[in-house]
Amino acid sequence: MSNTKFKSLAQKYFKANPNKSAIHFTSDGQGFWKKSYARAHAQTLEDVNLVTIEKPKAKARPTAKAQPTAKAQPTAKAQPTAKAEEKVVMTTFPESNESQTKKDQS
Repeated sequence: MSNTKFKSLAQKYFKANPNKSAIHFTSDGQGFWKKSYARAHAQTLEDVNLVTIEKPKAKARPTAKAQPTAKAQPTAKAQPTAKAEEKVVMTTFPESNESQTKKDQS
């Protein structure tokens, strides 16, 4: 059997079994999904050679041009954690009583 005949058979098998990736043929034209089964069958034939045909890789489909999208809104900055806030909090103290009494006297 010629390689073109094997390829034509393989196409039919792959179409019927899309999850399979390779098929192994013996010289009498029998196809096997498992290579070990093909080898075992080939041992019963005069010609023990196998022909393995792999499923062609799917061609990448051209994708449509990306449509311009609205600009992303800036996201809010992460809020500091409580510990971080404690570090940056500035404490102001009220004027001492002496300062206030001086102001009151003036």
